[in-house]
Amino acid sequence: MEFTLNLLNLLLFWVLVLASIVVHELIHGLTWMGLGEKSFSALKFGVQWKTLTPYAYLKEPVDVKVYRLGGFMPGFVLGLLPFILSLTLGNGTLLWFSIFQTAAAGGAWLDPVATAQPQR
Repeated sequence: MEFTLNLLNLLLFWVLVLASIVVHELIHGLTWMGLGEKSFSALKFGVQWKTLTPYAYLKEPVDVKVYRLGGFMPGFVLGLLPFILSLTLGNGTLLWFSIFQTAAAGGAWLDPVATAQPQR
C-alpha cells in the first residue's frame, strides 16, 4: 500500500475531511429521518462554536434503536466501508481517511454503552 506525503495529497485529505464533517452529520439526520419516519424539519444541524463541535439532533422523539442506528451509520459509511475499499485498492490516502473517520465516529459508537439501561 502506497502513501506519498506531498502537498496535493495533504490538501486532498483535508478537503475530504472538511466535506465529510457535513456528510457525517447529514448521515445521522437522514438515517433518523428515514427510519424514524420524521420530516426534515424535525432535524436540527449546527456547530457548537465554543468547542468547534458539529452536531445533528432530532427535535422529536424517536425509537432508541433508530437513534442508535443513526449514531452508527456515519462511522460505517465514512469509516468502515472506505477502510475496506482502501485495502482493496491499495490506497493509503483512503486508508488514513477511513481511520480518521472511524475515530471521529467513536463517540457515537460508545453512546449505546453509555446510555444502556440495566435489564429489570
